[in-house]
Amino acid sequence: AVSKVISELNQKLTGMALHVPIPSVSVIDPTCCLEKAAKYNDIKNMVKQAPEAPLEGILGYNEDQVISCDFNSDTHSYTSDARAGIALNDLLV
Repeated sequence: AVSKVISELNQKLTGMALHVPIPSVSVIDPTCCLEKAAKYNDIKNMVKQAPEAPLEGILGYNEDQVISCDFNSDTHSYTSDARAGIALNDLLV
């Protein structure tokens, strides 16, 4: 669905959505195939900076231990959970 909205991501991004028992919260598990190798910590640092302008209020970043109901009142469209991500290698994150 992402590639239908952002065509440049076609065949570059995939993911999985999971059901969580909270009606106002959802979970996605995006997977990216990179053209250039990158260390996962460098990617996390870039994602951590993304919620600053112009994406302030749209993207969020979290390093706390949380569960789905912790996001009930979160107003961000997307919040990256730094503890939940992994890199399979430097090209697949």
